[in-house]
Amino acid sequence: KPVGGDIRENKKTIIRVLLYKRVNMREKNILDKIFGNEKVSKSDIEIVKEMINKYKILDEVGKDIKDLMKKILNLFGMLEFDNEYKNMLRELLEFNLKRTY
Repeated sequence: KPVGGDIRENKKTIIRVLLYKRVNMREKNILDKIFGNEKVSKSDIEIVKEMINKYKILDEVGKDIKDLMKKILNLFGMLEFDNEYKNMLRELLEFNLKRTY
């Protein structure tokens, strides 16, 4: 998907939610002007990326994903179907987690 699509569409992603929790009021005002702007510029997207890096949002999301993945894999043991299907489900989950962030 194109870079900035979620920004243009003002999607409430986990990255956006965490970013808004961390920024100060001046930065929030900047984000308010960028998110939902259909004509968002490359420099606007760079501003958002810089804030994401400043507040280490991707590190936090990555940690949350790893923690949730451990819990999910533990729950797989309780599933009452063949290991072949459990493996397929696990691979699908891992694929989707890697492509979303």
